[in-house]
Amino acid sequence: MMKKGLQSCLAAICVMVVLPFATANVSPGDASEEMQPSQEQEFIYTVPINGAVELALRNVIGRALREANRNNAKTIILEIDTLGGRLDAAVEISKMLSGVPQETVAFVNTRAISAGALIALSCKRIVMSEGATMGAATPVQLSPTGDTQPTDEKAISYVRAEFRSAAERNGHPPNLAEAMVDKDISIEGVTDEGKLLTLDARQALELRVAESLVENKQGLLSYLNKESAQEFVLEEYWMEQIARFFANPMISGFLMMLGLLSIWLAIKTPGLGVPEMGAIVCFALFFWGHTIAGLAGWESFLLFLVGAVLLFIELFVTPGFGIVGLSGITLIVTSLVLTLAEHPINSAFFRFPDLLPPFYLLAWSMFGAIVLGLALARFLPKTSFYQRLVLAHSEKRSEGYHSSEDKALLVPIGATGVSTSVLRPSGMARFEQGRFDVVTQGDYIPSGVPVEVIRIEGRRLVVRRLQT
Repeated sequence: MMKKGLQSCLAAICVMVVLPFATANVSPGDASEEMQPSQEQEFIYTVPINGAVELALRNVIGRALREANRNNAKTIILEIDTLGGRLDAAVEISKMLSGVPQETVAFVNTRAISAGALIALSCKRIVMSEGATMGAATPVQLSPTGDTQPTDEKAISYVRAEFRSAAERNGHPPNLAEAMVDKDISIEGVTDEGKLLTLDARQALELRVAESLVENKQGLLSYLNKESAQEFVLEEYWMEQIARFFANPMISGFLMMLGLLSIWLAIKTPGLGVPEMGAIVCFALFFWGHTIAGLAGWESFLLFLVGAVLLFIELFVTPGFGIVGLSGITLIVTSLVLTLAEHPINSAFFRFPDLLPPFYLLAWSMFGAIVLGLALARFLPKTSFYQRLVLAHSEKRSEGYHSSEDKALLVPIGATGVSTSVLRPSGMARFEQGRFDVVTQGDYIPSGVPVEVIRIEGRRLVVRRLQT
C-alpha cells in the first residue's frame, strides 16, 4: 500500500513538472502562416490593447514586430483602450518599440491611462479619437486595506525618466510626459502642482501630444492614407487568454486557497487521493497561468516543487515536524510570493514594498482555506459524497473483533513460548495465543529459544529466556 502511494505521489510530481512548462514555449502559429499578404499590396499590422496591461501583452507586440519585419510591413498600429496595468510591462514594451524601423502609430481609442500612456508615448505618432483621454501615470502599490497609494520617490523618479525618454525619442513634449507621472510638476496654463496631468483629446491636440483627431478606426486609416492597405489584426492566442485568466490576482488567490485546502485535507485523510489531485491541479494551473502570461519563470516553480518534496518527506517518510518540514513550507511560501510579486521596475532585486501585495493575497488565501477547512470538517462527514469515499464500517470489540494489540493483552504473565526471531532486545515470539511482538530486559536472545512472559507494560509483552 505504501509502495503504491509513493508511486502515485511520484506520478503526481511528474505531472506538476510537465504541465506548467509543457505549453510555455508553444506557439500556435504566426499570422503569416494563416494568410500571406500580397507582395504588391501595402499592408499594416494592428495590435488591440484592451483591458489591463500585463506582461503577456509584450508577447503579442513582439509577435507583431516579427511579423512586420518578415513581411516588410511599413506600419504598426497600437489601438489603445486601457486604464493601465503593470508599469514593468509597459517599460518592457516601450523598450521593444524603441528603434523599430516601422512607423508605429498609437491610436488612443477612448483612453490611454497610466501604463497605456507610456505605450502611446513610445510610438512615433499619436492619434486620438474624439473624447479620448491620456495621462495619470504615477506608480502605485497596494495597501493592507486593499487601497492603492503612491510608491516612494525612487520609483516615481524612475518612471518619470522612462516617460521623458520615450517622449524625447519620438518627438513628443517631454515636460508634459513627466507631468503625467509626478504631481509635483506644474506647467503654467496646463496643470497645477499637486495634480497629475490627464489630457483630453482637444488638449492633447493643442499641446502637440496628438497630431490629429479622428472619429474611428476607419478615420485613422484615412488620415494615414492606408485605406487600400491590407490590415492584419494580431490578438492574443486562446492559450494566452486562458493563461491570463488563471494569472488574474483574484483567480490566483482562489487557486491558492483551494490548493492549500487540498493539502490540509490530504494530511487529514491520507490515501484518499482526491485532495492530492486537487492540490496538484490547483497549483499546476496557478504556475502554468503565470508562466504562459510571462509573470513568472521556472525558478519559482522549482522552489515550489522542492518545498513540496521536503514537506512530503517530513509528513510521510520521517513523521514528526522539524527542519525538513519547516524548510519545505518556507520554500513553498517563497515561491508563491515571488510568482505573485510585480517585478521591480527600477531595481534588479525585490524590496519589501514589492512583496507586500503578494503577502496580503497569500494571507487572505490562507485565511479562506482555514475557514473553508473548518466548515468542511464540520459538515463534510455528514454528506453522502464523503461517505462513499471513506469506509464508514467499523469492527467493534463488542462484536468479537480484536486488534493485534488487544490480543496481546490476552497472553497471561508466566505464559511460555518460543522466540521466532532474534530478540535484541525486541523481536517476535510465538505463544499459544499466537505470534506477538515482544521485548527483553536488554538481554540478547537468539531465535528458537524458549521464553517466558514476566510482565506486561501497557501493550508490550516483556519476556526472558526460560531456564531449563
